[in-house]
Amino acid sequence: MVKSRKLSKRISISKTALLVAALLLIVVAGSLYFYFHGHKKAVSGRIPSTTVTIPNNKPSSSSSSTPNSSSSSSTDNASSSKYSPPVGSSDGALTEPTGTFISNHRPSLSGIDQQKQEQSTCSTTPGATCYIKFTQGDVVRTLTSQTVGSSGTTYWSWNIADSGLTAGNWKVAAVATLNGQTQIANDLVDLEVQP
Repeated sequence: MVKSRKLSKRISISKTALLVAALLLIVVAGSLYFYFHGHKKAVSGRIPSTTVTIPNNKPSSSSSSTPNSSSSSSTDNASSSKYSPPVGSSDGALTEPTGTFISNHRPSLSGIDQQKQEQSTCSTTPGATCYIKFTQGDVVRTLTSQTVGSSGTTYWSWNIADSGLTAGNWKVAAVATLNGQTQIANDLVDLEVQP
């Protein structure tokens, strides 16, 4: 009778241990499935964009230098460095880039199409090249480098859903180069991509 109780107790403990192990396995398997199938990993690369042409290559006189800013659906009040025309330099010095590096700092990957549209500008010395870069850890995504025209400003229009940027915070900077010189300006506000 004593052996029967001990055997029954061992079987009960074994069943409990198997049940706990099975539950842990289900939780781990579910977490792995979500990580690999529900969580996209960002990779470094180029963001598809189109160049926005402004008549006479001059920005509007409004307080925002973003083209078509009246149709932009920016939901945040935080702003990048605002447009100020680059000061020309007779010695060929490159001016630090300014502009609206990103029009909406809190876009949603699952939002309506208008919430996914972004505009970016870079103002610096005419003849320089400029691009906007987005950094999260060791991942860097960039808009295509463009040559700055005589107005001193270049523009991009792009879509957050096609950008390869994943949910989370991204550092934003404009990088300008001219005759071996490089100037980098960091946006004061991170890009916070919503799922």
